[in-house]
Amino acid sequence: MLHLGKLYSKFDSRCNSYSVRIDALKSNQSNIQPWEFNYQTEVLISDIWQNWCHFTRKLLFSSCRGTVARDGSVIITRSGDNTWKRLGYEAKQGVMQRNASPNGHANFMIRKEPTWGDMDCAIKIILRLQPSNESHLLSTYGSFSLLKDLQLIRNACAHKNIETISSIYPLASRYNFGVLKNATQVAWATAIGSNDYAIEEWLFEMNLIADLATSNL
Repeated sequence: MLHLGKLYSKFDSRCNSYSVRIDALKSNQSNIQPWEFNYQTEVLISDIWQNWCHFTRKLLFSSCRGTVARDGSVIITRSGDNTWKRLGYEAKQGVMQRNASPNGHANFMIRKEPTWGDMDCAIKIILRLQPSNESHLLSTYGSFSLLKDLQLIRNACAHKNIETISSIYPLASRYNFGVLKNATQVAWATAIGSNDYAIEEWLFEMNLIADLATSNL
């Protein structure tokens, strides 16, 4: 059983390491070529996103299998099959809005799992899996939206074309940027009404969600 205190501690440590990388990369920008700065930013964004997806998967799996929140609240084990194959299969079916069959997970492969970090997917997955802390998780994950921006930028970095770049421009309502050459420019744009970079805002929000989600039942 993975105690949620341990899960959050590990995630928080990772977030701190990303903060250090953000500061180091930005301070070194003038010493490296633009392409290298862009590449290192893409790697950093990808690492942050993958860590967030991994955290959410672990959180939901642990909640279904039974665990203890950071305040000592006991999260009761979900009845039924809580193997990774079953949970991954049910999560996928939940995202697709399809019914789950009793043996549908038999040949399920990990690569078919949904995007755990997608905030909209997370809500559907929680509703389908119904862990005993369902209400708390729904309230926590349903109260934030900036990570959708991170996901959009990460996808634009992974799939470079005119359509993905065009899909980013609506974010100008939240971040200060002009004409874009690369999706990574948004990460280093300041949030409107703030001196923080967008990437700092995203990192702060995911840490806050993780903090709240693991705190109690």
